[in-house]
Amino acid sequence: EWVPLAQFSTGSENHYGCFLIDLEDLAAKQFDRMRSVTRFFK
Repeated sequence: EWVPLAQFSTGSENHYGCFLIDLEDLAAKQFDRMRSVTRFFK
């Protein structure tokens, strides 16, 4: 299961960014496996 570590504004009203990490990677402190994702509003 992927969980967000942080969400951040991109300066746009249409989308925002977030950092996601798998729960197992978080428990193992493997932050190098984190992903940056852009999410769009409808």
